[in-house]
Parts: sequence; C-alpha cells; structure tokens
Amino acid sequence: ASLLERSHDFGLFVSSSAATVSSSVIRDTQPNLAGLFGDGVAVFSLHGPATAALHRVSIAHSARAAVASHAGSVSLEASEMTCQAFDLDGETFEGQAFRFEDLGGNLCGCPEASAPCRAVSAGLEPPTPMAPIE
Repeated sequence: ASLLERSHDFGLFVSSSAATVSSSVIRDTQPNLAGLFGDGVAVFSLHGPATAALHRVSIAHSARAAVASHAGSVSLEASEMTCQAFDLDGETFEGQAFRFEDLGGNLCGCPEASAPCRAVSAGLEPPTPMAPIE
C-alpha cells in the first residue's frame, strides 16, 4: 500500500527482477528534463527476465504510458489506468517479446477508467542501460 507521486522518468521501474505491487497509487509521472519517458510503471528485461504483478493498483496521469513493458511480463488484476498517452505499451527488446496477462477487473480510460484496457506497440524507446560499476 504505497503512493508514488510526481516522479520523473518512471513512477516504478522494474529491471531484470520481479516485483509484486498491491493496493497502491502511482500518479502524475512526468518525463525527465530531456522530455523522455514518463511511464507510471516500466518493466524492462535487460540482463534477465523482468516481471511485475499489479493487483488493485491505480495509475493516473502518466505523461507516456501507465505500464510500459520492454520484453517484460506484466500481470494486472483489479487495476485502473486513467488519463495517459498509452494505457499499456508493449515492446520487443533484443528479440524478446513482451507479455501482458489480464487477470480480470481492469479498467482504462479518460476522464474515468470505464473501458477495457488495450495494449499497443507504439515504438517507445527503452531506457538506456547504465554503464557497469567498476
């Protein structure tokens, strides 16, 4: 049960790991100073699989996507995505496919979340990997 509010780049970033988020709110995620990103949740399989399970999560007013998956696997249940450019965006990364699993009770839309959610592939760029720490 968390509130992630007014973040830049990403509200929540899951990279090559697994996350379970329940009963949380992610809102008002903005792009960075270069005008990039602005995703409520980003799931990125860079050095290994990335998964996110979202249960009873509200994502609102993200500048880009409520949930962006770059070769990640995302399950959603009883969640609402309200007023972003894309509700669910999935992108293939280095030949690996993305996956969204609808476990039921999810709604999307603007100004209210009142319609079924649909995933698109809008060609969104993934984050730039950080250089290894030496």
